[in-house]
Formats: sequence, C-alpha cells, structure tokens
Amino acid sequence: MKLPDTLLRLLFYALWLSVSLWQGWVTEIFDDEAYYWKYAQLLAWGYYDHPPMVALLIKAGFTLFKNELGVRLFTIALGTATIYALERLVKPANLKLFYALILSIAVLHFIGFLALPDAPLLFLSVVFLLAYRSFCEEQNLWNAVLLSFVVCGMLLSKYHAVLPIAFTVLSNLRLLRSTYFWIIVLLAAVVLTPHLYWQYTNNFPSLQYHLAGRSTDAYTIVYTLQYLASLPFLFGPFAGMVFLVAAVKVSPNNTFEKALKWNWWGVYVFFLLMSFKGRVETHWTMIALAPSVYFGYRYLEANDKLRKWFYRSVPVAVLLILFLRVVVVFDILPKHPLADSVRNDYLGWKTWALTIKQKAESRPVLFMNSYKRAARYEFYAGSLGVSYNNIMGRQNQYDIWNYEDTLRGKEVMLIPNYPVGGFESFETEKGSLQYTYISNFQSHACIKLSADDVPASCQPSDSFRISLKAALPKNTYVDLEENSNYLPYVSYQFFRGRTLVLEEVTSILLTNELLEKGKDIQLQLHTPSEPGKYGLYFSVKTGWLPPTYNSKRYAVEVKK
Repeated sequence: MKLPDTLLRLLFYALWLSVSLWQGWVTEIFDDEAYYWKYAQLLAWGYYDHPPMVALLIKAGFTLFKNELGVRLFTIALGTATIYALERLVKPANLKLFYALILSIAVLHFIGFLALPDAPLLFLSVVFLLAYRSFCEEQNLWNAVLLSFVVCGMLLSKYHAVLPIAFTVLSNLRLLRSTYFWIIVLLAAVVLTPHLYWQYTNNFPSLQYHLAGRSTDAYTIVYTLQYLASLPFLFGPFAGMVFLVAAVKVSPNNTFEKALKWNWWGVYVFFLLMSFKGRVETHWTMIALAPSVYFGYRYLEANDKLRKWFYRSVPVAVLLILFLRVVVVFDILPKHPLADSVRNDYLGWKTWALTIKQKAESRPVLFMNSYKRAARYEFYAGSLGVSYNNIMGRQNQYDIWNYEDTLRGKEVMLIPNYPVGGFESFETEKGSLQYTYISNFQSHACIKLSADDVPASCQPSDSFRISLKAALPKNTYVDLEENSNYLPYVSYQFFRGRTLVLEEVTSILLTNELLEKGKDIQLQLHTPSEPGKYGLYFSVKTGWLPPTYNSKRYAVEVKK
C-alpha cells in the first residue's frame, strides 16, 4: 500500500527527529563536541579554530538541558531541517526514492545529532543554494538581503563556507555586474565586522592556524590516496558511487544547476589539490552534499535499472549505518584491537573523568597538549581542566583563554602526554595515567620572543648569531623569579613539518630585570645538518616543563 506523500513525510521526519534526539541523549560526549561546549561557556565573536556559531547553538541548548542532549539539541534540530531543505531544493516527485537516498547517506546520520560546526554549515549551505535559486529567478532587494544573511551565517559556522560562495560566483561571473550582488557583499561585510574585529585584536589566530601554522606534515602520496579512497564512504558506499556517476552524467540545464556543478567539482578538486600540501579530512567535502543529492536523485529518477539496484542496496547501507550508531552507545563489540580502538574513542569517558577528579581532589587539572581531554574532563567532572600546550603540540583556544595567568602560583595536577621518569601513576578507564602535583605553578607562555635578523637561508651544521627581543604583553606583570625550581630559560627548535629536528635549551636565563630594561638577547643558533625547509621557533623552557610557544614561526631553508 502506497502512503500519501503528506503522511510519508510526517512519518519520516518524526522518526528521524525521534531517533536523533534519543541518540543525542544517550551517546557520550565526543572529544570535539566537548571542546565546542567549552567554547559555549566563554562566548566570544571568534575562537582559535572556528567561528562562533556552534558555540551559540550549544549555549542555547545547554541552557535548557545540562547534559549531552542539551549540547546537541539545536544541532539535532538543524540536522532534521537540513533534510527538509534538501527536499525543497530537489523537489522530488518520488518521495520514497528521495528518503531512501537520504537514509543511505552516512554523514547525515551523524551530523544529524553531533554538535559540530559542520551541522550549521551544512544546513546553511543548502539554504544558500535555495536562496541563490530564488535570486537567479528574480534579482531584487529581498533576495539580496536574504542571501547576505545566509552567507554571514555560513561564514560564522565554518571558514570552509568560502568555497561554495566562491564557486557559485565563478559559475556566474555576470553577478559582478549586478548592483544587488554588491549589496550582498556590503551587508555581509557589516554583519561580519565583530568577528573580523575579534580576529584583528587576537592577531588573526584562525588565519595563522589554517594557512601558516605548523599543522602541515611533509607531503606523502598516502595523503592523496587516502583522500580519494575515502570519498565514496562519506556519503555512504552505495550513495557515494551514485553521486560520482551522476556528477559526470547529468548536465546542467540552467544558471542555477551550473552553480551546483561548479560546487560539486570545485569542492572535490580543491581538496584534492590540498591533499598535495598535507592531510585532508574527508568531512571537509561535506559542503558538496547538496549538489550531490540534487544530481544523484535526478539520475536515479531517470534510470530504472540503476534505481532498482539502488533500492536493493539501501537496506544494506542502513544496517551498516545503524550498526555504527549503536556501537558508539553500547559496548557490544568483541575484544579485538580494532574494536578496542572504537571503544577507547567513544565509550567510558565519564568514568575516566570521575576517576581523575578523585585523584585531583580540588586542584585544576592540566592535560599536556590535549584540548580534547581537558574539555571532556571538565564536562563530566565539573572541575576545571586545561590544555597545557607546549612546542611539541599545537596551539588552540586554551592559549587565547590564557589560563596560565589565573593558575600561576596555585597548586595544580599535571598529566603529561609522554612518559616522565619518577612520576606516580593510576589506572583509569583509558589506561594508566602519570601525574604530578605542582605547588606554586609557574609557566611563561605569556613572554613574547621575536627577532628581526633571522636569515632566510643558511648552511648545514652552521651557526649564526641573532638579536632576540623578549617582552610581556601590555599591562602584564609576571615575577619570573617567583619559583626557583621553575625558572625560565631561552630555547629554540627547528621543525620539519611536525617533526622536531633540532632543539637546544640555552643557558640564557630570563630575569625580571632583563624584561624591565628591554635589553636585546644575543643568541647563537646552530642549524640542522640536513638540507631542507624548516620552521624555527623561539621558546621558553620553565624548569623541567617542555618549552612553550613564545614566537611566531620563522621560515629557514638549509642549503648545501
């Protein structure tokens, strides 16, 4: 018996929303979600890694429910709204086929309940295409204003939003001659001003991280092969193949469909090229979902043979996806290294956090180079967890929050991320953890080191002298000699990609007098023995603690 479309639609969305709400309630918080939850506790116009939209959504939901469901409530609503927006975009004559296609797309099942920046970006990227279609049909002030606000929402969700915006413009360069197009640009610039000002006042951390940070490994062909091999599985093994064929076979019929084509090919080619620079996360291509569904549905609707094959594949795809949804909630997998990896990633974190809290008592807990563990700990333990970053990790939002100043002089519990001789340990749900208590905690990441005379190139195993400047931020005072066991010494490191190649801790002690008088420090540097391109960092080593980030990255090429 064929259900009326209205009833089928009602049943589908009610079931999808109910399952998403249930899963959002019973699934433990994921690591990135906990980090964004921490964002929401300290709302701002921007964050080190992402714009503020995900923090606003989490803040709204967590205000209503102080649990995992509260964190995910509004991204769950957007996940369901995304499917409805896709339905409006595709305008399917065959709802059964459209919902079968949706059910077989793996990423929608998880973005449908996880509190990630991808959720608002995915929803707004579909709304953007809907608004652009209206704009193509009639250029007027209302459609221009609507597009400008949708563009702002996308850019405040995730910076990858620049891709669909750019490819849409490239698909129709006549837009540049439209007055309404420039109204969109002007309005968007005005709305984005607070976020841009936040970036400016914080020295553009997001730009430095995404474009110029030490986050990129040296290239290996594995990155490109992994990217290509993983593409079909993001949207489901069967649906992904349909989308690939449809992108090649279906031709655009109008200006709007031309934009969809540009978005599909543009996103995948862009990230293919990016894979030659370093590792590409497959979910970054999620912004190509809307054109994929649009052309994929059209192709299935017109191809009887393929449609019959696809219908047979849907139960298999759905069962696989449901299995993945279940194993992140219940510990049902057998003992096996692969299963243990899944178990370790998604289960047992609440118990882990409470075990640490018992050992820490009332002390703040510093997790070395782990913003994910720090945020997860704070979410479940209800006590302060901080990512204590050093030169062997990467900077993150905790550096901007600058907990260093509030913790200085207090007693803390420090959990290192590498073996340290002589430390005590205790067992947790996630294995053994080493720890130490530090009274009168001192750290000096706040000191800024800079040099104007770093050479762009040098010889292998050579040495050169530079003048190093050390300073504290304005209105900041730190007693560098407060704790004789944690005195600050100048050090430097040469990195090749993520690999530390050369490190030296000098005998130069930073003192209160040196910083007050602003004297230049004469520093003799030794260069790596192997030719290549390196990143040079100047840092401060405090006591036994690893050196912190205290300078920008200086590009140095060692030549024969």
